[in-house]
Amino acid sequence: MIDTLPISIPELSCAGKTIELVNQYKYLGIIFDKNLTFQPHFQSVCKKVSSSIGCLLHIKRYLTNHAFKILINSFVLTVIDYGFPIWGHLSQFHLKLLQTKINHLLGAFYYPRIFNKYKKTLHYARPHNIDYRDLWERCNIFSITERLEYFYLIFAYKSVRNCNIREIADEFKFLSSSRTNKLLLPRHRTTLFRKSIFFQAAKNWNCLPLEAKDNDVSYGQYIKLISQWILDKRLK
Repeated sequence: MIDTLPISIPELSCAGKTIELVNQYKYLGIIFDKNLTFQPHFQSVCKKVSSSIGCLLHIKRYLTNHAFKILINSFVLTVIDYGFPIWGHLSQFHLKLLQTKINHLLGAFYYPRIFNKYKKTLHYARPHNIDYRDLWERCNIFSITERLEYFYLIFAYKSVRNCNIREIADEFKFLSSSRTNKLLLPRHRTTLFRKSIFFQAAKNWNCLPLEAKDNDVSYGQYIKLISQWILDKRLK
């Protein structure tokens, strides 16, 4: 839905066509708002995730572990993953909210008796004695913050190694020292740019071990290295 801004501004046009100023618009499935907070998109994601989780909770008793893992990846995590590096620069509160939804689904599937007890007595309160990291391991999934970091690193690799889009490739420059293979962090004057995919991708790239940033590392090898690096950090 497009809402026209109730303000008076000069008319803008491009190629003879008037450009309408709106509060928000959807482009390739992502909702952009006028301040790039991505709150409308986040709310849309939460709604879709909650709907999918609700459906899975209704059929969880009929699912095998293998089928459950396929469904949670296909109908829940893919909703979050789509364009995540673009809109994911939200507060920890927002990311935690998404994680809580995922944890609730995992806990209800693997510990139905515990969750049914809490649901009846504490009105949807979630038990705190469950090791959710163990459940992430069982389902072979990253946490929400880990997923965001993973996609930032994917974007960094594609941008510095085989990007054919000049406007993107030009945003990534290596420091003069080739020994560390670190990227020059883009200068910024606003908090918004610091949250951008360009800044966050470069920042996360610089934290990687040298073996992952080696020029000879293939894309497949890179995926394995960053996945293991993220998992190793989880255990620390």
